[in-house]
Amino acid sequence: MGGVAPESVEGVNFRLHENGNDEHISALLKFPDGKHGTLECSLRNPSPRQATICGTKGVIEVQFPFWCPTKFTVQGMTGLGSQ
Repeated sequence: MGGVAPESVEGVNFRLHENGNDEHISALLKFPDGKHGTLECSLRNPSPRQATICGTKGVIEVQFPFWCPTKFTVQGMTGLGSQ
């Protein structure tokens, strides 16, 4: 976040496949000032294969394929109703 490394990273491996690959993982990244980030990756469950980035000023949706995006949308948010 802003070039700052996380203070801690907690990860969970749901299941290890017989070939040694993680089938499903999730992680919580804790940053200074109470900020945090989360991620989830799964070879076990179907997903939309897109990325959602939520911040204090809005949300960015990166459409499939998020690893090589061709389209994204930005939804700005202001006021108490956006939180």
